[in-house]
Amino acid sequence: MTRTATARQAFKAAEDVLKTLGQALADLQVYTHEHRRFDEAIVDLSKEIDGFFESNESFHNLTFRVHEAQIEFQGVPLTRLGHQGARLVPVLARSKHEAFQFLPGVTHAELGRFVRALTLFAKHQSGTLEKTISELGGGRGLEKIHSLTNFSWDSLLPVTETTEEEAVFPVYDPVGGGLELPEIRVPNATFRSVLTTYRSLLSSLEDGRRVDQTMLLEVADEVVDVFGDAKHSVIPGNSLSYFDDFTFHHSVNVSLLVTRAAAGVTTDRELLKRIALAGLLHDVGKSRVPAELLHKPGRLTDEEFEVLKEHPLAGAEILMGIDSIDPLSIAVAFSHHMHAGPSAYPKVTREMPLNWITRLVSVVDVYEALVAVRPYKDGLSSRTAFRIMLEMPGLQDRRELVKLLYESVGPYPTGVIVELNSGARAVVTGQNAADRSRPRVRILTDPDKNLLERPVDVDLAGTSEVPEEVSHAGPLAIHETVRITDVVEDPLRDKIAPEPQDILGSPLTDDSNLMGREG
Repeated sequence: MTRTATARQAFKAAEDVLKTLGQALADLQVYTHEHRRFDEAIVDLSKEIDGFFESNESFHNLTFRVHEAQIEFQGVPLTRLGHQGARLVPVLARSKHEAFQFLPGVTHAELGRFVRALTLFAKHQSGTLEKTISELGGGRGLEKIHSLTNFSWDSLLPVTETTEEEAVFPVYDPVGGGLELPEIRVPNATFRSVLTTYRSLLSSLEDGRRVDQTMLLEVADEVVDVFGDAKHSVIPGNSLSYFDDFTFHHSVNVSLLVTRAAAGVTTDRELLKRIALAGLLHDVGKSRVPAELLHKPGRLTDEEFEVLKEHPLAGAEILMGIDSIDPLSIAVAFSHHMHAGPSAYPKVTREMPLNWITRLVSVVDVYEALVAVRPYKDGLSSRTAFRIMLEMPGLQDRRELVKLLYESVGPYPTGVIVELNSGARAVVTGQNAADRSRPRVRILTDPDKNLLERPVDVDLAGTSEVPEEVSHAGPLAIHETVRITDVVEDPLRDKIAPEPQDILGSPLTDDSNLMGREG
């Protein structure tokens, strides 16, 4: 293995550690430290750290530095941390953790105390982190986790001979900010904020605490703010690519997508805030569905499906228990599965007229489910998702709303990786309203998938000058989407995964399968 390959391996493993640490912090916000879910997160974190040292034997410590709103490893900012890792930055900054270091052999107990202490100290900002850790451990500190002050990378003995040039491997994660696309950064920051609020809401409901109505209104305001400026009216493509805790992400994605679509037909700010909140809360009833059922990788049994079908009624009941909650949110939570397909639920004794917002949420619900990664399926490209939605029997009475959603996100949403007809790969950076199939892109590789020294911005609908290294015999156009899944290591080089044809043995257009289980 070359030194460059070794550096890539080390950086990838370090990123995985931070993602898992971020997930543990998120679980602690929702569950108690005694909850099984938090314990599982610590076990996963321990495995990632052990895996780092096993695969990188030349490293005698794993050190991270928090510097200028970024986390560094080996002096290089890490930008591919995803949503899990991104939430670490503000927490570590508040804890005054200039740098922290894991040593081989760190125990589960130490990791558990470290995560708990980090959360408490960042929240209260009193005393010292070391004192908090000691108090949680009954006077014991941490032997294998060190907090470093007055830290510089020069002070750390080098553990490899890797040069900085070799260490900086290709950064293509639009959400992480490595491509410096400001129109993507804004929605991604909002995504994390809304996700935190939604987690806090479910935590309050689980603990029987009063829900902070002001918090919900503020987050709805934040969503609407994003779509008040056409330049920032995008959904980051990679927010649709996740695996663990997909129920949280699903609700936030639906809120963003339905607000963006609704902004195409109304400028009423108060109505848009109500729509954003209804989209966020539409699946709150799933908090009463067993996690093992939601994450089940195989087909649900008839009995399990009946349990799942209780979530709209549960959601309406939960929301009715919140003081001054918007009736629209209750209506959407109860009836977003009342489509025209055979698997519609809940069953009612007489036909219920559904408002257009509820019907729009149900359309967005299905779209998000199609493009997202689930424990039991891969995600589809946006283009394929729209084609399937137009064929679904349950959405035939909502084709105009499908079109409205299409107009807001297009077949190639901003932030997704695409392959051009030249063979080069690019990230979509913006839409062209006149022709959604020809967006603006930033070309990242040549036709042979080699990274360009300097990315090239091209408007596929215009007459942009195209450098020779990425040129094509005819006009440049998108050939297909490079779907991001959990198994893809490098979407700039890997072969394009084929589009799934079914879910659990049934066609994607089968209402009884997709529309019954999803959303």
